[in-house]
Amino acid sequence: MKTFGAPVVLLDRDWPGTDWRDTVHKFASAGSGPCVILLSAVADDHLWEVVVRCGGYDALAKPLQAQAVARVIKRALAYRDFAKQSALSTTSLWEEGQRPSQITPSLRTRASSRGASAARAH
Repeated sequence: MKTFGAPVVLLDRDWPGTDWRDTVHKFASAGSGPCVILLSAVADDHLWEVVVRCGGYDALAKPLQAQAVARVIKRALAYRDFAKQSALSTTSLWEEGQRPSQITPSLRTRASSRGASAARAH
């Protein structure tokens, strides 16, 4: 894959004719490639872990909410800037055991708060 200038890429998991894992991996292999945010109808802990293992940044559940998209993009940009300033790629940060969730809340935190909200609603 050629060098990619965009700092963040939103990738739809269900894009026809593509394997999202390969696409995320190709972006991650591009050196200082973009932070890839996977869009999926189901965004749970398992999917988030697979996205990160493939070199992606995060996963967002569809239908998208403008505030959630803006928040994740803002955090992805901050994370990318942090990685650049530290002269480390996002891949090497993850290999050292650091996760984007150390800068942003993980899906687990968001899922827990959603579950708690749903439990209170019943």
